Amino acid sequence: MLHPFRPRLVDSLKGYWRADLAADVSAGLTVGIVALPLAMAFANAIASGVKPEQGIFTAIVAGFLVAALGGSNVQIGGPAGAFIVIVYRIVERYGLTNLLISTALAGMLLFAFGALKLGALVRYIPVTIIIGFTNGIAVLVGLSQLKDLLGLQVAKMPADFFAQIATLGRHLDSFNPGRWVLALATLAEHVPLAALAGILMFVAWNMGEWREFARLRQFSLAYRTVLVGTFLLTVIFDLTVAVEVGLILACVFFIDRMSTLFCIERDTRTTLPSSVQVLRLSGALFFGAVSTVESVAEELPAGTQVMVLEASRMVLIDSSGLDALKQLHKLLARQQVGLLLCNLNEQPLALMERSGFLATLGERHLQPDLAAALVLAQQMAEQQTATDRVTA
Repeated sequence: MLHPFRPRLVDSLKGYWRADLAADVSAGLTVGIVALPLAMAFANAIASGVKPEQGIFTAIVAGFLVAALGGSNVQIGGPAGAFIVIVYRIVERYGLTNLLISTALAGMLLFAFGALKLGALVRYIPVTIIIGFTNGIAVLVGLSQLKDLLGLQVAKMPADFFAQIATLGRHLDSFNPGRWVLALATLAEHVPLAALAGILMFVAWNMGEWREFARLRQFSLAYRTVLVGTFLLTVIFDLTVAVEVGLILACVFFIDRMSTLFCIERDTRTTLPSSVQVLRLSGALFFGAVSTVESVAEELPAGTQVMVLEASRMVLIDSSGLDALKQLHKLLARQQVGLLLCNLNEQPLALMERSGFLATLGERHLQPDLAAALVLAQQMAEQQTATDRVTA
C-alpha cells in the first residue's frame, strides 16, 4: 500500500508562531546566500549550457515546491554538483529541450522507484564506487571551469575529457588574467563568468574525498581497483559507464572473496573407524565455490565406505552448490561410498527439500546431529563390509 500524500507543511503550520517565522526566515536567507550563486554557476554556459538566470528561476521554483510539498520540515532543495557533468553532456549532445524531457522522465522514475520500494537498492552500492565517481565528477567540474577562470578565448567547451584537455591546451596562449576569482564588479550588468567559475572550482574541491587516494595503500587490491577504476571511468568516459563497471567489478571481487571463505575441513577430533570420513562444511556453497566440492570424491582415503557432511556452519547454498552435491552423491555411489548429511541450517534444508535431493538421498541419510550421523555411519560401514565379504 502506498503512503497517503500529506505534505509536512500542513502539520508544521499548526501552532506556527512569530518565533518560528523568524527562525525560518533566517534559515532561508542562509540557504539562499549559498544556493543562488551555486544555481547561477551550475546553470551558466560553462557548466550545464544554459543562462545563469535560468538557474536562479530553477532554484527558486524547485526550492518552493520542495518546501511546500516535501515530507520533512527540515528538507532543503538546492543545486547538486554531481549533476553538472550529466546535465552538461545532455545539453551538449541533445539540446535544452531534451534536457527538460529527460528531467521529467527522471522524476517519473523516482516516483516508480518509490512506489516499488526500490530505493533500498542504494544500500548495495559499495562506498568505493561512490567515492570514485564523486571524485571523478569533482575533476570534471573543475576542468570545465578552467576556460573562464583563466580567461581563455574558447567559444564552447566539448564534453569529452580528452577533447577538453586538447581544447584548453590549444588556447593557453589566450590566457587573460585581466578578466579576474571582475569578480568584484557587483554593479556590472551581468555576473562575471570568472566569479561563477571560482565558485564551481571551490565546489569541486570540497565535493572530492581526496584523502581516500592517500589512504589506498591501507586497503585491499579489490578496494583500490574499484575506487580508482570508477574514478578514471567517470573522468574519461561517463558516469553511468563508471557506475556500471564499478558494480560489476565489486560483484566479481565479492564473489571471489566469498568463494575463498567456503571451506571443507576433515574432522580429526573424533575417534572414527578408517571407513568413515567426516567433513565439515563452512560458509556459503554457491556457484563461485563449487570447485571445492568437486574435488572431494577424488581425495577420499582408500577404504572409505561412508562420508558424513556436517553442515552446521554452511549458512547458504544455491542451485549450483546443490548441483555440486548431487554430482558428489553420484560419484560416491559409483565408488560404493554412502553419503550422510547432518546439522543442516534452514535455507540449505529448504532448498534440498524443494529440489527433491533429500528424497533421492533417502530419509535416513539426513540426521539431526553429528552423533546420530556417526551411529548410522558405523552401521552402514559394517553392512558394507559384510556385503563385500559375501560377494568375495
